[in-house]
Amino acid sequence: MKASRFGIPAAMIMAMAKAVVAVNRNLVNRPAEMLERANSIFLYLKSRGWRRMMTALSLEIDNVGGELKCANAGQCFPVVVSDHGLDLRYIRAVGMPLGNVLKKGYNETSDRLNPGETLILYTDGIIEAADSHGNVFDFARFEELLKNAWNEDLETYWQGIIAAYRAWSPMQDDDVTFLMVSYER
Repeated sequence: MKASRFGIPAAMIMAMAKAVVAVNRNLVNRPAEMLERANSIFLYLKSRGWRRMMTALSLEIDNVGGELKCANAGQCFPVVVSDHGLDLRYIRAVGMPLGNVLKKGYNETSDRLNPGETLILYTDGIIEAADSHGNVFDFARFEELLKNAWNEDLETYWQGIIAAYRAWSPMQDDDVTFLMVSYER
């Protein structure tokens, strides 16, 4: 495995983002508001010569009723897998990465998780992974993988996903981050 291309600057951005969430988590009422506050800090730093951006996603889930609200700052669309892997839908929340001047604030998208559905948040590392011939994994293969690897046990589901990724891509050159949430009442 080669050294990360992100390094210390990326670690500093993540530390700053965690601080923004920690300070604001009880002060904001909506996921879009969290991104707006984080973006204002990035824009302030940009005005002082700091040239960094960051993708982010702010998500609120009602663990009783399954309702969710999502605001996106350049991340991949969350995907919901249902019907034992036979169906999936994207939560199409659109927004610019943090550090961009916005003409209007971040939009919020609402959805609902139904019992038995799995919500997956992920980075683009698996989508953009290339095989030994330079072919990109892409969203069509990703969707088929999510359907074919489906398992109600999230650890087993994840193991199937990462095994297929490793079989496709001989070398990991980007981060592959997943957060999987299974909704049960």
